[in-house]
Amino acid sequence: MALQIISNETGRMKKISVASLAILLTLNGVTPSPAAARADLTQPTQGINISESQIFLQAPPALFGDLGVRSQFLCSSLGDETCTAASSIWGWNQLPPCISPITTNCISSVFAVDKSGKKTEGNFLKYATPDSKYDYPASEINNLPQGKSQGGIWQLPGVVHAGGNDRYFASTFLYLLMKKSAGIKVSNEKFEFTKFESGINPVNEITGNFTPAFPVDSTNAGNAKGRDAGIGSGSSQRESGPNSCLVLAATSCYLPQDFPEDYRFGMRVILGAAMQGWFHGRIFQPIIDVQSDSARQVLTFEALPVRVPTLYERVNTSDIGAELTRYLSGNRFFSEGGSRFTPGNSGKDAIEMAGYWLPLVKDKATTSGTYWNVRSLEGNQDPSIARCSSSTGKLAGVVSTNSLVYSAGPPTYNKAEESLDYKLLSPHFTADGKEAIGTYDLVLRSDVARCIYGFSKAPIQAVVSIVGAEGENKVATTLIREKDGWLTLSANGFTFSSPTIRVKLSQEVASTPMAPAKVSVKKTTITCSKGKKVLRVYAANPKCPTGYRKK
Repeated sequence: MALQIISNETGRMKKISVASLAILLTLNGVTPSPAAARADLTQPTQGINISESQIFLQAPPALFGDLGVRSQFLCSSLGDETCTAASSIWGWNQLPPCISPITTNCISSVFAVDKSGKKTEGNFLKYATPDSKYDYPASEINNLPQGKSQGGIWQLPGVVHAGGNDRYFASTFLYLLMKKSAGIKVSNEKFEFTKFESGINPVNEITGNFTPAFPVDSTNAGNAKGRDAGIGSGSSQRESGPNSCLVLAATSCYLPQDFPEDYRFGMRVILGAAMQGWFHGRIFQPIIDVQSDSARQVLTFEALPVRVPTLYERVNTSDIGAELTRYLSGNRFFSEGGSRFTPGNSGKDAIEMAGYWLPLVKDKATTSGTYWNVRSLEGNQDPSIARCSSSTGKLAGVVSTNSLVYSAGPPTYNKAEESLDYKLLSPHFTADGKEAIGTYDLVLRSDVARCIYGFSKAPIQAVVSIVGAEGENKVATTLIREKDGWLTLSANGFTFSSPTIRVKLSQEVASTPMAPAKVSVKKTTITCSKGKKVLRVYAANPKCPTGYRKK
């Protein structure tokens, strides 16, 4: 089998044979994503793939030294020649469990909570993938987590999922970045965490002849263009569709299954560098706990999983229409190995692409599955929100939905409506033809909400509305509460057709304290005399002045 590195050469796609079949990743400045390619409208069909995150499959532990354009090379250790020569070091990591001696930069708990509130703690069973020559040891002084495996397999005793067992894959992916002086060996410089994604998935393990993912660097660039030419990873899985393996070992494929009903799931992660800003993901009615000190940050996310649709279709090129043809003819790179467009499931490109494709598939999902994941937000924020959420260095909030695609990040502050607005787009029908039902959650730090609106510390009220594409309000059940420094707003039960979630916060103006009411007091008059002088005193309790006597 042969790995295919896709490069863009004079507007045409060229395949370069290397070693072992692969799914490639390119670095999008910050984080790996499926290999991009231009649309080829000369092909008889066009495909679309909008499904859940493949980061756990695609990002094996690895460290890369940045030596310049087309020069991103794997390091065998922090102190080797490549990392020493580099001006920066970046890498992929999937956190290990907190098992002695590892106490920081690790997963300390995976758990489930049933309807009665009973909590089941998970037991770590094994690493999901075997040791690799690209693994690296932890370095506390550099805030470097242990680089070993692509997540782990945990048992939640008695919490049996749709696959018929109580085994769950759990991982937290980190993108690592260290700035340093080129040519100087690493000493006490520290890694930052610029991307974070935690996921829990029920899995069934099937055996076979598979190839675990492996990193590739600029050694394999061939004729590829661009700064990060050749960078990526490979495995023996051809496409990352909705029924693909979640992660691959040498003889195992972990297939995702549906979650059991009526259980909330959670993960506790201990980090050596604090995450801040906004998170988004696939959870419902989340409870967040963040504990930080000068040495570490402990993040706990607990929530219900949600059922999310996928779009995995192929249509005749002749049927895509003039608007989509013009859109794809632009300077856009969405293709997964030249086979299907993969715009992701959040952000402007995802919403635009889904908007063109949904009419082609009769506004119907291909499949659906239950998911539980939380990930950090990259990209620009609304200035009004960024001003209130970026300066504190804390986690500002989490936005989550079961929509196919959605705005990636915090809501937009709508000055005209004085509301927080959030855009969703999803098939109106599920894969089996039923009307799809939407969920939306916004968990916002109370002080951030008060900053955005200029509120005092008095209690906040909120109205959540779902506004359809035609401006009509859609029916939804909403939940609003403020507790332990977090404002939670939740909506569910609405149907899709490109809705906007509109959150309008308000606060009662404190009334001015009333002056005490005057009390009517009966007064009397007395007559006082001193020699020939006579005085009359009028008061509630009249008394004669000194030297006078009452007549």
